[in-house]
Amino acid sequence: MQLSTRLAKAEPTTWLLIGAFLQCLLALVLPFRLIILLAALLLAIRQGTSTLKKDKSPPSPLPLPSDTRKGRWTAQMPHKDGSVVQRGSEEEVVVFVVGVSSSHPTIRQTPAFKQLSQYFRGMWDEVESDRQKWGYLGKSSPLVGATPAASTTFITLSYWKNLASLHDFALSPTHRAGWDWWNRTIKDNGHIGIMHEVYAVPKGHWENIYVNFRPFGMGQMQFVDGDAGVEEEGNGTKERLKSPLIEAKRGRWGSMLGRMSRVNYGAQDIGPGKG
Repeated sequence: MQLSTRLAKAEPTTWLLIGAFLQCLLALVLPFRLIILLAALLLAIRQGTSTLKKDKSPPSPLPLPSDTRKGRWTAQMPHKDGSVVQRGSEEEVVVFVVGVSSSHPTIRQTPAFKQLSQYFRGMWDEVESDRQKWGYLGKSSPLVGATPAASTTFITLSYWKNLASLHDFALSPTHRAGWDWWNRTIKDNGHIGIMHEVYAVPKGHWENIYVNFRPFGMGQMQFVDGDAGVEEEGNGTKERLKSPLIEAKRGRWGSMLGRMSRVNYGAQDIGPGKG
């Protein structure tokens, strides 16, 4: 009874209907026994292919990206002279999370989204051109997510020395121009949304660890390399930047509490630091 009920509820697939149609056409031109033989041959081939796929060894893993940091690493803010810190989480950090969403079928291809993207690029270019002026430390690669409601969201994590630096940039002409455009056009662009979150994290209240991982998040921060961090380039100057990543094999850098300076370690337990 249950089997008959299931069969009654089952709907034939498109391929099944196509196969039945072709079977009927073959019945018009070929002997019945030959049709049965062809069907059995196709079924055997399909079964053999499936068996071979199951017996295959799993594919070899792809090589790691060239910028992957093998081993254990942590991102720490270096001293102003560029030297490696001896204690973790010695400075405060401000995390600025900014996001854009689009519910349009073409996602980023609308004129409004393209214009918004240009404003964002201009803002990032502005702070990256003078990190010391704006207290800007770096940003993550974009994080992309899609919801069942067909909305696509782009999130970027950025890092700043303090809240005053972020606030100063919010009042800058570059940011003000983008904000004024948004306020003028928001009523015409209901398919686009923007958001931000700000976290002012005191020293001793943040940490991170990366194991066989590409630089990401705080690992993508960059610092001007001490007093010699500005060099001549053409008619202007260019900041020479340094990675905050140091090896975290043992001692202070080997544990969460150590990286937050919540436990004490001797100098011999800190281990070498590499930029």
